[in-house]
Amino acid sequence: MKTRNDQMRIRNEQVLAQYSALKAQYDRIEAKKDETLAHYSALKAQYDQIEAKRSETLGNDSALKAQYDQIEAKKDALNAQYDRIEAMRNESLAEYCASKPQYAGIDAKKNDSIPNSLKTPQ
Repeated sequence: MKTRNDQMRIRNEQVLAQYSALKAQYDRIEAKKDETLAHYSALKAQYDQIEAKRSETLGNDSALKAQYDQIEAKKDALNAQYDRIEAMRNESLAEYCASKPQYAGIDAKKNDSIPNSLKTPQ
């Protein structure tokens, strides 16, 4: 029959075996946690790079949009200037036609009724 010491020794060995199994399980969980954290860190770094590139792109888009708006404003100003010059040309041509008897009756504002020799090249 087993003595009290034998029973204690067996119980102690069972507890140690159980402890060893739990310790091994804990170590595996810790290793997996470290691996997961490393993977997370790599993904976070990649995300930060993408976010930085996106922010840079948005900044470039804003700068390009501002530049485009400036060009559009200049284009509108040039179109307005061209319209004023065209109006002045038509007015001058009308005055010229009115002063010359051979051009009497010509409507200088209608480009198709202006003789080719008086038209400005376009």
